[in-house]
Amino acid sequence: MPSDPEQLWDWFGAEGLQLPSRLDEERLAPYLAAVDERLHRMALVVEAMRELLQEAGLFRQADLMARMQSIDLRDGVADSRQGSAPHQHLCGNCGRTFNRRLQRCLYCGSQDLRPKP
Repeated sequence: MPSDPEQLWDWFGAEGLQLPSRLDEERLAPYLAAVDERLHRMALVVEAMRELLQEAGLFRQADLMARMQSIDLRDGVADSRQGSAPHQHLCGNCGRTFNRRLQRCLYCGSQDLRPKP
């Protein structure tokens, strides 16, 4: 657990997660371990907040579900995501689609990326 309280709110880490340049098991395993660690840290923070709010009488499950639905629908799509789905890249090498925030294909490692039409 981070010793600096400000790090609790840094969901992705100060430098962010950098996808390895080559997608082999040796390089991908530490990346996935870091993703898993951050996911578990986020779950711990959310559960602690839920318990604190519930103990203070400021939390009801029905209110949470209603607010989640409201936030989900802000972009006009009920897809269990905050905001619209990220724009997609199309790999010029293997043809698969993936999140545009990545700098190389998640599947084959190619940097021949094109916006998905």
